[in-house]
Amino acid sequence: MRRVLLKRGRKMQLEPSDRDKTILKQIAEGVSFTTLGKEWNVSKQRIHQIYKRWSYGRYDYKPVLVVEEAHTWTSK
Repeated sequence: MRRVLLKRGRKMQLEPSDRDKTILKQIAEGVSFTTLGKEWNVSKQRIHQIYKRWSYGRYDYKPVLVVEEAHTWTSK
């Protein structure tokens, strides 16, 4: 008898959620994992998992970072 393997779990996301997009943008701006963990009420390890999942070319997502917003302190 031949066994048929079924896929389990939910389908893989192709782009990050709104929360993850915001976290990735803050990482790109230079906010530390510890600070983000406290702000989002998750561990810094969870922030690192989100960063690893979306930042190493596994998916085609790159956070859009507007330079003027990130470096407002230099223009004053």
